[in-house]
Amino acid sequence: MVDAVIITMNSSLEKLHSEWRKDAEVDEFNLDRASLDIPKLHSKYLYLLDLTKETLREQEYLYAILLKKRLSWYDGELTKEEMDELEWEYDPYAGKLVKTKLQKDHYLKSDEVLLKAQQELDVTKQKIDSIKEMLDNIKWRGNFIKNAIEFRKFQAGA
Repeated sequence: MVDAVIITMNSSLEKLHSEWRKDAEVDEFNLDRASLDIPKLHSKYLYLLDLTKETLREQEYLYAILLKKRLSWYDGELTKEEMDELEWEYDPYAGKLVKTKLQKDHYLKSDEVLLKAQQELDVTKQKIDSIKEMLDNIKWRGNFIKNAIEFRKFQAGA
């Protein structure tokens, strides 16, 4: 199950990078068009950044709720009905005697449900970082195009 989540998250990142590979190309024979497209690209990736930040906020909220429930589960505070609804085992320690906070923390740190949710948060943060890099590239795109035009003028002897 965890592998399926990783594949889905990776495909989400791959989709973003695939889209960027297309958008990052500059047609060297239509530099004027490429220059005029800068605001459209900026708008597109700013929108993606805003959506991804919103997704991160929602994921962080849900993670906090999940963490609280998992802590309650480990502390034995959930009812049988709550555990049935969540489809969680009745014994979080699988019959093992857990006496210390350190032992409980060990279970919490290796909790697959929490790790999966944390992976989703990490991928969303990685997407935000990638989109910020893409926006930085778009910000400087005009200079790249200007340099290409200046170089052509130089080559032409102007």
